[in-house]
Amino acid sequence: MSLSYEELIAPHRQLAAKVRQLLLDGNSVKDVSQMAGTTMHHVRMIMNNMPESDRALVEQAQEQARLLPIQQRQAERRQKAIQRQQQEQDDWQRELERRKAIRDERRRQQAVIKQQEADERRQAQAIQKAERQRLRAVREQQRAERALQQRQAAEQRRIDKAARKRQPLPVRFWSRVNQNGPMPTVCHPSYGNCWEWTGRVDYKGYGRMTVKSKHNKHATHVAWFLTYDVWPTGQMAHVCDNPACVRPTHLFEADGAGAANAYDAMMKKKGAILVESPAGPWR
Repeated sequence: MSLSYEELIAPHRQLAAKVRQLLLDGNSVKDVSQMAGTTMHHVRMIMNNMPESDRALVEQAQEQARLLPIQQRQAERRQKAIQRQQQEQDDWQRELERRKAIRDERRRQQAVIKQQEADERRQAQAIQKAERQRLRAVREQQRAERALQQRQAAEQRRIDKAARKRQPLPVRFWSRVNQNGPMPTVCHPSYGNCWEWTGRVDYKGYGRMTVKSKHNKHATHVAWFLTYDVWPTGQMAHVCDNPACVRPTHLFEADGAGAANAYDAMMKKKGAILVESPAGPWR
C-alpha cells in the first residue's frame, strides 16, 4: 500500500510546527532537539526552511531567551541589593534604637545619680543647718550662762563690797593677808615668814587699798597704821625685800632722804643678813 505525498510529509510538518513552537517559546536549539526528539542539525534545517518572518520571530524569541537569564540575574541582583539595603537600613535602625536605648539608660542613670547627689546635698545641708542651729543654741545658752554668772559675780562683788564697807578697817585689811607666805633669805629667821597681801597691787607689786572710800593707800602704810596707830610720815621699806609683804616686823620707816633704805640695799648687796631694822630696833 503506497502513501500519498501529504501523508508522507505530515510527520515532518508536525515536527516542524513543534520545533517552531518550541523555538518561539525561546528554547535553545539544543533544548529543542532534546524536547522534540531530533538532532540539532535537523532543528537548524527546519529553522533555515522557515519563512523570513518566522525566522525573525524565532531569533527575537531566542534573543529574549538569551537575555532573560541576564535580566533575571540583574533583577535578582537588584532584589538582593534592595534586600541588602533594606537589611542595612533595618540593622542601622536597630543600631539607632540600641544607641537611643543606651543613651536613655545613661541619662536615666545620670538623672538618678544627680537626684541622689541632690538628696545627699540636701541631707548634708539639713544636717549642717541643724548642727549650726544646735551650736547657735549652745552658744546662746553659754552666753546666757556667762551673762548670768557675770551678773551673779557682779552682784556678789557688790554685796562683798557693801559688806566690806560695813566692816571695820582691820577686818577688811587682815582678811586680805596671807600669813603663810615664804621665808625671806635676806634677813634673820627670827623675823619669821612673810605676810603677803592678796588684794590689789600696783605695777611694782606693792599692795594698794582704799581707805574711807576715796583714799588710795599703800598696804604697808595701812599695816603700819593698824599696828602702831599712826600713819607713817615717810617711805616704808622691807627687810625681806618682798613688795607684797605687810608683816609689821618686816617693815621699817625710812627717813625722808632715804638713807636707811640705801644703807639696807647696800648691805644686802654685800650679802649681809640683817638682824635688826636699819632704822633701829623694831618697837
